[in-house]
Amino acid sequence: MYDAIIVGGGLAGTQAARTLRESGSNVLLIEARKRLGGRTESLEVENYWFDLGGQWVGGTHDLLKKTLERFQINTFPQYDEGKHVLELNGKRHFYQGNISNLNSMNFDGLFETIARMDKMAASLDTTWPARSEHASEWDRLTLAQWLHANVPAPDARLIIEWFARVCLAAEPHEVSLLFYLHFLRQAGGYALLADIRGGAQQDRIQGGSQQVSERLAECLDKTHIRMGEPVRGIVQEKDHVVVKTASGAYQGKYVIVATPPALASRIAYCPPMPAVRDDFTQRMPMGTIIKTVILYDEPFWRQTGFSAEAISDMGPIFICYDDTSHDDKKFAIVGFIAGEAARFWARESQEERKRLVADKFSYPAPYHMTCYPPMTI
Repeated sequence: MYDAIIVGGGLAGTQAARTLRESGSNVLLIEARKRLGGRTESLEVENYWFDLGGQWVGGTHDLLKKTLERFQINTFPQYDEGKHVLELNGKRHFYQGNISNLNSMNFDGLFETIARMDKMAASLDTTWPARSEHASEWDRLTLAQWLHANVPAPDARLIIEWFARVCLAAEPHEVSLLFYLHFLRQAGGYALLADIRGGAQQDRIQGGSQQVSERLAECLDKTHIRMGEPVRGIVQEKDHVVVKTASGAYQGKYVIVATPPALASRIAYCPPMPAVRDDFTQRMPMGTIIKTVILYDEPFWRQTGFSAEAISDMGPIFICYDDTSHDDKKFAIVGFIAGEAARFWARESQEERKRLVADKFSYPAPYHMTCYPPMTI
């Protein structure tokens, strides 16, 4: 019998496994996919690694930085030299530095709106936002409803809607105002989320982010990691739990379910989970986003004084960045299609999606590029 069985081999699950193993516990890690990493997945292209899932290390990601230092995994700065592009309300603007610098570009009401929402977010109880003074009022409104009622300036409203779409992978009418403010509060505010320098997109991981989970799991021998085994059921017996997969049943004193709520809800629990937990997992969907990476022979954007950072409220690519390798030898642009646009384009063929992204990035002249098959995170 194991001391603990961990369901999910992403960052949370592998960190839990290492913490327990280093305390002397006998641990079993079960992962549905045939790989570790969860929502981090790295693709090797000619000896270089590109991330298909989460990839950035933020300026305030202190715990992740300590883990990287422990395993001697190097990071390198996200490239942002040159002019950035903003497509907004049918017009094209240029800016430099962090995205929060848009506050100084005279978009009517933007600075005031961001400051107001950061202040509202700061008033929330971080451990239990529902107990906050205005929680009930804010939870009855969607973010879109609040913006339309409180932000008359169209440019400011479009920028906040864009920001929510790319951060949450959902449309502003799909999330409550309370959820959005709690998200801001937990992350440290708008600027930390939006920016590169000092913000959430400050650095990238040399060799890709998936290796973090793989290194964390090195404390377990192969017999204590079961991959390619989706958990179908968890049964609570009198003095232990039984975790069931298609390949067998495993007994442990405790179980940790380290998966997103939407995936945790697919597990059959006996006895059933409390109604409030069951209700929560049904009402906490995952966002919808398509991440694109295109490799080029030459960094045409750098050669013309641009950074490859671009923001668009028109889509279908809502934001993109330079995704070149750490040694500037493999040139790439990474972009994101989010929310309703992602749901629409997911229905199109792979070839049509390739054409869409290539046309968006390579304008005005075509450049040789390489597209790789889509992978599900």
